[in-house]
Amino acid sequence: MKRCPKCGTTKPLSDFYRDQVRARGVSSTCKKCVLARKKGKRDRQRSPDRLRKQRRRHALLPEQQAQMRVDQQGCCYLCERQLPDNSQQVHVDHDHSHCPPGTSCAICRRGLACSSCNTAIGLLNDDPDRIRRVADNLEHAQAGTRERIATAPRQDELFAANRSGRPVAAI
Repeated sequence: MKRCPKCGTTKPLSDFYRDQVRARGVSSTCKKCVLARKKGKRDRQRSPDRLRKQRRRHALLPEQQAQMRVDQQGCCYLCERQLPDNSQQVHVDHDHSHCPPGTSCAICRRGLACSSCNTAIGLLNDDPDRIRRVADNLEHAQAGTRERIATAPRQDELFAANRSGRPVAAI
């Protein structure tokens, strides 16, 4: 027998899900309470208010976001490539120091960014100096790599030679 902390009733262990992590091998909450919590979560996710809030994220109506896309000629404001048609891959980039998380306003919004650019600048803490340093170092590394590649045998030739049974020279 075990007491469920959610509903406060004492029930047989068969009324609890098996859980290998817990010391007794059963979950702390009974099956009935677990299912009720999952159902409530599903209902909240489907509620019209939640959907309305998701559409109004960053205080933008869908028409306003569409206008931003038109103003940017359908391109990411950072890399200037065409924005994807899938709106989930288009992000409203904004200054995170101004508004609470997950929101923005007309003052701190910078533009629509593709997922790759938004992730990149986020990982680099929106720091232009750091982004320039990374770009400079990448260009330097690529130049060195291009020189080595130009003088090295082609990889497809190495693999073909290896398949034929002939010895391949080490690089």
